[in-house]
Amino acid sequence: MENCIFSKIVRGETNTRIIYEDNLILAFHDINPAAKIHILIIPRRPIKNMNSLKNTEEDIILVKHMEEVGKKLFKDISPEGECRIGFTQPPFNTVPYLHMHIVSLPITCNYFRAVFLNPKLFLWTPEMILEKIKKNKLEFINK
Repeated sequence: MENCIFSKIVRGETNTRIIYEDNLILAFHDINPAAKIHILIIPRRPIKNMNSLKNTEEDIILVKHMEEVGKKLFKDISPEGECRIGFTQPPFNTVPYLHMHIVSLPITCNYFRAVFLNPKLFLWTPEMILEKIKKNKLEFINK
């Protein structure tokens, strides 16, 4: 993951304009937006994809924080607008690094329109992610 574009963004090796950052995450506008507003949020800690998340306090806090910040950023940009929030599921994520999309409506890109219309097939909401990682832990305990 060292040469991944998102790893380079975290390390400050690109000219990406960061619109939000803290000790856990970075946010910036997607270089190929699927709508008028298309924000990406990535963790500072390299995580390959949503399947790499664990049922730990650290990962649960991370997903919740990503969602909270994403909603706030969107409302700051478009107070009256509507958006969709989600994580693409492998193999449908184009960058092998956990990232969350915040996309305004209407979605103008046909690919993303299909992605957001097919939850669990392509795109998982933060709530679905949290449910998934909690179930993985329960399945592990029952084995």
